[in-house]
Amino acid sequence: MATILKRDKRDFKEDPNKIDNFRLFSDISRVKMGIRPQNLNFDLRLLNPGQFSAPYHFHRHAEELFMVVSGTMTLRTPERLEIVNRGDIIFFEMGVTGAHQFYNHGSEPCIIWMFEPSSAMMCANTLIPGNCCWLLRMRYSTKDPN
Repeated sequence: MATILKRDKRDFKEDPNKIDNFRLFSDISRVKMGIRPQNLNFDLRLLNPGQFSAPYHFHRHAEELFMVVSGTMTLRTPERLEIVNRGDIIFFEMGVTGAHQFYNHGSEPCIIWMFEPSSAMMCANTLIPGNCCWLLRMRYSTKDPN
């Protein structure tokens, strides 16, 4: 059976248990429609300006795939900081080399489509202890984040 998630029915809600600077919103319309995939997790996420997606991290047992649906944001990886824009697709391999973090440096919300194995396979590891936001924010602001 095919199920269509209509754009005008999106319902973004803040993810529970988030901490300051990590305010990611998820579209809960698929849950409200009773869609509960068994082997594939997919989410539409909204990242507001000045917010981080999560602490800088990697996944030991899972790959992830993201597509920027609208807006622009900064991607942090072990190699560099890079601007990603609408239509860009980002693949993260499992392990340390797939470490990542998003930051919305723009003035508009950024919407990203995320695909990963079912959440039972996910195991995240934070790479940098303490304030993971400071280095990235300093590139875009002259304010001390503390």
